[in-house]
Amino acid sequence: MRGRDPDAVLKRRWWPTVEMLEAGIDVLTEEWDVAAIRDGVVSRAEIAEPAFYLFGPFLDPNPRIEPFRHVVEMLADAEKKLFAADPSPEHHRQYLATRLREIVDRLPLPEPWYEAPPSAMVVLGAPNPNGTPPALDPEGVCGRCHAFGTVARVTKGRRGRRTTRYCASCWREIRVTFATPFARRKPGTTLTAYEHIAFMDRIAEGPSETDSRSWDDILDLVRLFLAARDDAKLGSSSDDQYSEFATQIAARADGMDGPMPAEIEAFVQQYAPRA
Repeated sequence: MRGRDPDAVLKRRWWPTVEMLEAGIDVLTEEWDVAAIRDGVVSRAEIAEPAFYLFGPFLDPNPRIEPFRHVVEMLADAEKKLFAADPSPEHHRQYLATRLREIVDRLPLPEPWYEAPPSAMVVLGAPNPNGTPPALDPEGVCGRCHAFGTVARVTKGRRGRRTTRYCASCWREIRVTFATPFARRKPGTTLTAYEHIAFMDRIAEGPSETDSRSWDDILDLVRLFLAARDDAKLGSSSDDQYSEFATQIAARADGMDGPMPAEIEAFVQQYAPRA
């Protein structure tokens, strides 16, 4: 039997399940003594953000901080930052922490697992590893609709890794579920609690490799680069990074699905170095 990778790290699930999050939102909506919640000013979606993090100390405790005390302090911090309110009485926050701990005890999580880095990887236009079928294949069969002709390949799993290929139509509909949420979010927005859970769950499933030959994915990256250029908060890239990215796009054009879209072509012409 093969031994465990010596570089593997024991990972504990520090984030709640959707069921746990919903139960926590119910408790906080009904019992958190904050004026904005009592008056119905705060929505469930807004309460979901602190609820997501409040489970962390119970699920994967910090050895330097007692979990129950940690949650009580986090509740006071949330009241100040999210609701601009003074901390509620400590006995009330202790009650809420108890109610959240009851949810954790009632809804157990999967056992910890060992994970060898990297935990997730997204590739655009990479060579086929270990003889896996190519992403761009006119004779490939879509694993979703069974049509012929594929443009993307997804391989995932810790053991018994499995590969699924997708046609252009299906990939256009589902590709967002495989892209990192930090890359696909709109400038100035953050992940919702539910998106965060979905992202972490996907990582916990095991390494995921995505090889796309769809121009849609390249276009997302181009727009992200351009958004960063126009928004200092996103961290503008250097001229060399723009040039390198444009050169990479031009080099892989022949291996993509169909002709280069005009928006991408304009980006390449502007930033790729002249021959």
